Amino acid sequence: MITTTVSMPFAWSARNVEVKASTYGAVAAKSASFIQAFAKIGLLPDAGGTYFLPRLVGSARAMGLALLGEKLSAEQAAAWGLIWKCVDDGELTSTVDAMLQHFAGAPTRGLAATKRALQQAAGNTLEAQLDIERDLPITGSDFLRAKAAVVRASQVDITNDLELVGLKVESVGKPIGALSGGQFQRLLVAAALIGHPTALLLDEPTAGVDEPGQDTLNETTERLRKERGLTILFISHDLSVVYQHATNVLCLSRGHTCFGAPKSILTPELLAELYGAPVAYHVHNDLRP
Repeated sequence: MITTTVSMPFAWSARNVEVKASTYGAVAAKSASFIQAFAKIGLLPDAGGTYFLPRLVGSARAMGLALLGEKLSAEQAAAWGLIWKCVDDGELTSTVDAMLQHFAGAPTRGLAATKRALQQAAGNTLEAQLDIERDLPITGSDFLRAKAAVVRASQVDITNDLELVGLKVESVGKPIGALSGGQFQRLLVAAALIGHPTALLLDEPTAGVDEPGQDTLNETTERLRKERGLTILFISHDLSVVYQHATNVLCLSRGHTCFGAPKSILTPELLAELYGAPVAYHVHNDLRP
């Protein structure tokens, strides 16, 4: 288990409020309440309370809680973001059980990495967080299981969609950052296929991929269109690829639009009119009628 759900049908002490609620997804019953009691006995909040509380609820609210020592209702705590959710007393157990079941069936390594990254965010710069996000140890398998959980697909569906894009289950067991550019793009296509969509939107899918990888991706896209009958919206500036694989082309440029078959749209004259300059491209093995 990579996370803890804390149910709270009772009043929590200051330490619990500061540490537990800031660390875990807490669910409270409506009868629960929170209190910072240190002010009543002349003590300073401990256990990092002066650090965590302002970051959870803001400086003004933290000051009021700490200096006045008034009880905070569970509903208000949820509204302030101190806890995740407030539910009726009779629904507390079932709500927590449902959350635990969700976490148990989710990609646990990915959730654990996300949790750590969020906990580090308060003390990090944006650049530091971007570094963490890039290096998170989420595997390709975790990524696909997360998508499958959303659309209620099975492991069989994941395996089948990986085969469609030419990837083996073993190859996506490594961290996403360790995949090649071509493997990563095919992983994204496999994720998009989970759930049996009827259309795919691919925006520059071969960007950052070497030439052999580009060929593989383009061939995969063409095969998926034919075998699955998918409608594929393929956004690309590579006119040779568009000419070779598209059935229809939509060109947009400075208010000018044109639509039709590649042979009728991708002509030197029309492209020069659209781009305002001569445009040339090369097509290998032109077998179009």
